[in-house]
Amino acid sequence: MPYLLRTFDCAKMYVFSMGMWPFVYFFLPFLNLIARWGSAEDGKVGDKVVAILWIGIAITLGLSKIGSLAYSTSIILVKEHSPNPGALSQSNGIVQFAMCFARSFAPFLVSSLFALSIDNKLLWGYLWAVVMICISTVSGIDARRILSHRRRQPHEEWQMTSRHL
Repeated sequence: MPYLLRTFDCAKMYVFSMGMWPFVYFFLPFLNLIARWGSAEDGKVGDKVVAILWIGIAITLGLSKIGSLAYSTSIILVKEHSPNPGALSQSNGIVQFAMCFARSFAPFLVSSLFALSIDNKLLWGYLWAVVMICISTVSGIDARRILSHRRRQPHEEWQMTSRHL
C-alpha cells in the first residue's frame, strides 16, 4: 500500500478500486456457468474445466482484492481532507459506521436476493448478480465525485514531473 500511495493519487486509487466491483460481480455467474458446462452426467468435473475454474476464481479474487483497497483509501481520504481534529473524528466515525453497516447488511441483502432469484428463477437465477452489478456501478460512478472535490497538494505537480523523468 505505501508504494501505491507514493505512485498514485489516493483519490484516483479510490475511484479505480470502486470501479473493480462491477467486474467482480459480473464474473461470478460465469464461474457457475463454467462449472455446469464442464460437469458430466455423474456430477464430476474434468481436469481442464477445473483448471479453467481455478483461473477464473484467481482472477475474480484478484479483482476483489483491488476493490478492497477502497476501504483503506477512504480512511486516508477522510484524514487528508479533514480541516481539524474534531472534524476528523466526526468524519471518521461516520465513515466507519457506514462501512460497518454495509458489511453487516450486505450478506443479508445478497443472501435474500440469491434465494429469491434461485427459487423464482428470476433472470435464470442471476437476479442477485444484476442487482449487485447495478449497485456497484452506481457506487463507482458516485465515487468519481471525489476527484472534483479533492484538495490539490502543493507538491503534487513536482511528484508528477519527477515520476516521468
